[in-house]
Amino acid sequence: MSYLKQKDSYSCGAIAIANALKWAGAKITYKDLPKIKKMLVCRPYDGTSWTALHSVIISDFFKKYAKGVLLSGPKKKDIDKHLLNGGGAIIVYVYPTKKFLSDQVVARYHSDGLKLLGHVFFIEKRIGRGYIVCNEYDTSVDKTSMNDEYFLRENWKKYKDDEAPNQDSRIIWLLTRKK
Repeated sequence: MSYLKQKDSYSCGAIAIANALKWAGAKITYKDLPKIKKMLVCRPYDGTSWTALHSVIISDFFKKYAKGVLLSGPKKKDIDKHLLNGGGAIIVYVYPTKKFLSDQVVARYHSDGLKLLGHVFFIEKRIGRGYIVCNEYDTSVDKTSMNDEYFLRENWKKYKDDEAPNQDSRIIWLLTRKK
């Protein structure tokens, strides 16, 4: 299956939703992105929020094709089991940085100058010791493989309290296709 690629610095949430819908059987194209971006209140330099993503995932628009369940206190083994049983996943992760490029989307600012940047991507499936991932930063391809070691290092790392106070680094929805 061919997926959509992110063509700007702020629409990763819209691309994740679009690709999840394609995976679930919807006939989604780039022409549908403005509607999805509007639903997510997706804007340059703001991107979207996890609450907006959640609103779309539980909307009738999304539920025509797939059911999304927000995973509380996500564990990698729960995601792996779901993916091995034919499910998909949307993952939001947030990471702290003091280095900031002007085109990066800021998820949250802290008074100490620390910025939390965020990214959203879709996991199509689990394969061997890795995953097929859509939009994991390489916007030149529609999907790529990610091995376990990279997934754990990049998406499962814990931040020190002084780097990201009271911030969980990931939010995950497990997706199941409608039959």
